[in-house]
Amino acid sequence: MAAPKKSVAKESGQDKAGSPPEFSREQELKALRDMLLIRRFEEKAGQLYGMGAIGGFCHLYIGQEAVVVGMQMALKQGDEVITGYRDHGHMLACDMEARGVMAELTGRRGGYSRGKGGSMHMFSKEKHFYGGHGIVGAQVSLGTGLALAIDNSISMVSLLRNMEEFFARESCGWCTPCRDGLPWSVKILRALERGEGQAGDVETLLQLVGHLGPGKTFCAHAPGAVEPLGSAIKYFRSEFDAGVALQPAQALTA
Repeated sequence: MAAPKKSVAKESGQDKAGSPPEFSREQELKALRDMLLIRRFEEKAGQLYGMGAIGGFCHLYIGQEAVVVGMQMALKQGDEVITGYRDHGHMLACDMEARGVMAELTGRRGGYSRGKGGSMHMFSKEKHFYGGHGIVGAQVSLGTGLALAIDNSISMVSLLRNMEEFFARESCGWCTPCRDGLPWSVKILRALERGEGQAGDVETLLQLVGHLGPGKTFCAHAPGAVEPLGSAIKYFRSEFDAGVALQPAQALTA
């Protein structure tokens, strides 16, 4: 009988820098079972949707099973999870009951949102799963709030920089707000995070918020990125001002 493999990196660490962690046989079998559960569940959900038993939207997770299973195996006890609208696989990987997820999809009171949330809006505080959100990018600002609730010592500037980087990477990249506006905000936030911001940087961020906010541009992506930024500056202005260097620095050339 072959010797058991070493456990995942989070349990025993990696032998060589950069080498992928190895799984034990039990971990491999669990990962396979979890992925098969998600695939079979989604196949049945797709069938029921075609039959008209599931109303509204039904975004399936077929083909992405390994992503969420691997993510869950890397999480620590008590970590919170939040995601967008293609979320059935996340729920099952969080050990939420398949029966409860399917009940929600079919509009039954036994569902995780009592049949009123549907495919994109299920939650389980017990399993540390906070949705399922139908608006593109909505989970980013909500996830930021979750992070602050867990650890309020986190730098607000760092949180917003991380959020803006996400929106900049996920943007279309061709319209002016996405091509120029969001990367500009990221560059300024990086400088403020390093304490190398220049006088007027915070005002520039507020101007970007004003120009890219709801109703100010044809872009559907940029408003969701700058609204949280504007709110953060409004309520945590001192943290942003603290990132401005006493002497002018070539912060934006980095």
